[in-house]
Amino acid sequence: MARIAKADYFAGVFLTTILKSSKAVPMLCDASGEIKRVVFDTDMGDFNVYVKYSTNPQKGWDYNSVPKKKRTYWNVPFSENEYDYLKNGFQQDGKKNLVAMVCTNKSLSESHIAILNLEETLACLKLTTDGGNRTITVSRTGRNQTFDCSGVDMAPLSYNPYVNHLRFFDEVRSDTE
Repeated sequence: MARIAKADYFAGVFLTTILKSSKAVPMLCDASGEIKRVVFDTDMGDFNVYVKYSTNPQKGWDYNSVPKKKRTYWNVPFSENEYDYLKNGFQQDGKKNLVAMVCTNKSLSESHIAILNLEETLACLKLTTDGGNRTITVSRTGRNQTFDCSGVDMAPLSYNPYVNHLRFFDEVRSDTE
């Protein structure tokens, strides 16, 4: 029995949710490398999506909330090669260029997907930690309907994609109608 690579699994999680929302419109997928980049066309438009994942949720507090609230967050790491690829070779003209971060736990029993456009992603990845790492922190405070996505030293700036990532595609659909 062949093992499914984690990158393949998480690309499949993302694509399955898109298939369900695209109302049976044919979908063409093109994968490169370890299936981190997925290109597809649906009734919602033409997409070029880089899929990343984290299986290590952390618990903490959002001290900006009054009173403070519990938050869950994932640090999604990007290698220097991935950053260079996103910056210089990923973008495709005529397509919506996105990064989907699948955030789950080790048992894969609870998954969330945060979607950023390429410009937001590159802004989050612009700075590195003292150790030279690039990460995007995806966090959710309480039962908020959006995530807070930020990079190294970006506080208080963050991007706020929907917790229900399919709302992103509903907006895309209404923008093109």
